[in-house]
Amino acid sequence: MTDIGEQAMKLLIHKERVNFTEIDNTPEKPYGKPYQHRINGKFIITSILLMLGDVLGFSLSYIVTIMSFDNLLMERLALLLSIAFIVMSRASSLYPGYRLHPHERMRRRLLAGAGIWLTASFGLLVLFGDWKMILSETAFLFTALAIQPFIQSAIRLMARAAGIWGEPAMILAPSGLKQKLTAYFQDKWEYGINPVPANSPLDGPPLDGDASRNGASLEDQPAWDRGVVLIGAKDHMPLPELTEISRRHRDVILLADMPHIRLFGLQPNDVRGCIGLQLYPRGRGDSGAAFRRTLDLVIAVPALIFTAPVVLAAIVAIWLVDPNPVFYSQLREGLHGRKIRVLKLRTMYEDAEQRLETLLRTDGVARAEWMARFKLRNDPRILPLVGKLLRKSSCDELPQLINVIMGDMSIVGPRPFPEYHLSAMSPDLRKERATEMPGITGLWQISDRSDADVDLQQQLDSFYVRNSSFWLDLHILIKTVVVVIRGKGAY
Repeated sequence: MTDIGEQAMKLLIHKERVNFTEIDNTPEKPYGKPYQHRINGKFIITSILLMLGDVLGFSLSYIVTIMSFDNLLMERLALLLSIAFIVMSRASSLYPGYRLHPHERMRRRLLAGAGIWLTASFGLLVLFGDWKMILSETAFLFTALAIQPFIQSAIRLMARAAGIWGEPAMILAPSGLKQKLTAYFQDKWEYGINPVPANSPLDGPPLDGDASRNGASLEDQPAWDRGVVLIGAKDHMPLPELTEISRRHRDVILLADMPHIRLFGLQPNDVRGCIGLQLYPRGRGDSGAAFRRTLDLVIAVPALIFTAPVVLAAIVAIWLVDPNPVFYSQLREGLHGRKIRVLKLRTMYEDAEQRLETLLRTDGVARAEWMARFKLRNDPRILPLVGKLLRKSSCDELPQLINVIMGDMSIVGPRPFPEYHLSAMSPDLRKERATEMPGITGLWQISDRSDADVDLQQQLDSFYVRNSSFWLDLHILIKTVVVVIRGKGAY
């Protein structure tokens, strides 16, 4: 880069003064092994095979019930019904249907079929009033539902024979119970649970502290990201022990009672027919992470182009008020604790830190407010007019769209707080936060923003991490627009 270019960059971007020696010595992922999002080829192949099995069932039903009538409308309706059923089955986790009791798989299939049948029958009745078409549609759909379970069973058998059925499972339970659960899932292989061998280094320690494991403990166990961790207990487990297990592993299930094994009393009906209660998941899985990344780019790239005039106007306004670098970058904590540089439009004076130190040293009320929220309603560091306007509208965060495009941040997630802010939070929460990509907006921003104290911020972040989903993100995005327009809680 030329000297002129280097001078321009220095003028444009102000970097926080940091000790780069400390940064280089900081582990890239200080919270242990990250939870890998591997694409599970066996899972995908099995799901596709089961989908094709349903397609075969619909094809056979079409030959038996509709093809002889030579009715183009009914042929198109049969195609739409087939597609709708497969989509609903996928949404109901029936492909491949791991971790579900057999009666729950049946229930979900019948509910999907009944919902489609009622919708189609009502539409045919209103539009055509033709009972013959309704009878044909009914025969087609329920013939398929009768044929498909046999096809599905055959596909599961073939997948098992080919070695692609099921997911690896680490079972954590007292020694005797662990043996029973291992034998049970090996016998009832349809659940899709493949316990790791008892003497495998990947096997977990017994929860009764069996000395035969040579002192192995939960703390010694590496993070398991190759499958599911199943917890079996006859009595209620201590909450700290459950918390430690769920923190260390990506996918953890507290087993409910099984037909042949009574555990501590949780019933499948309590958990929608699953084999147990899933403790809050680590990460979003392969498809969820890819889908989220796609959405981030779909939103961030057009938003960056659309808001460019706003950013340019802000650059001019900042320069007129305080002719110093107009962008500000600061090291923050990203996914798995990795250090990232977060970009912002500068809304404070160049000597902001000195101004803050002076105020906190001389003003006890301001010091108490700062210690509670790390925010000040009357902040002497903020540039007059333009700084307050940018912060009130959250437009100072717009350069972080670049961070999203680069893959360091997401549109929605826990905010990447400065180190002094994170140090006020509990170590466990910091580890929780590090399992999610930091975001431009989050649950804190739409709830209380600057009015929230540290305790409430921790509660909001913990709730988001444990319940993160596409629908929660969508809710946060919609609420963000409303909150920004109202300007509530921002200063």
